[in-house]
Amino acid sequence: MTTSVPAPVSSSFDYTALDIDTASFVRQQTGEIHELVRRSAQDIFEIGQKLIQVKEKLGHGNFRNWLIAEFDWNERTAQNFMNVARQFKSETVAHLPLAATALYILSAPSTPAEIREEAIARAQGGEPITKKKRRL
Repeated sequence: MTTSVPAPVSSSFDYTALDIDTASFVRQQTGEIHELVRRSAQDIFEIGQKLIQVKEKLGHGNFRNWLIAEFDWNERTAQNFMNVARQFKSETVAHLPLAATALYILSAPSTPAEIREEAIARAQGGEPITKKKRRL
């Protein structure tokens, strides 16, 4: 298995206050964590797709019971995943720094399309998008 080098992310953290070894270690871990966040966004998208497919097969009442039995999730949790799958394309979320909470908020039906598009554009520019930064 090959791993890609995490893309650099702009940061306001002052690494110059750290010794060289610590700064190097923390930067490396930071890059890897950012990569995991990007992978998490892709996983959320894929979970949403699968939930949509299962819901279509089971129907509403059975779907709810299945969610509880298999994952101990309520319908709102499942809806968050499914909204991501409905609003975004796999290639959109696959490599962007979008936190899970930001994805859920951006994919909500109440979020205006222009806000969603601006957040994606900012993420494509390398800016991590989090719940805190969702208010563009």
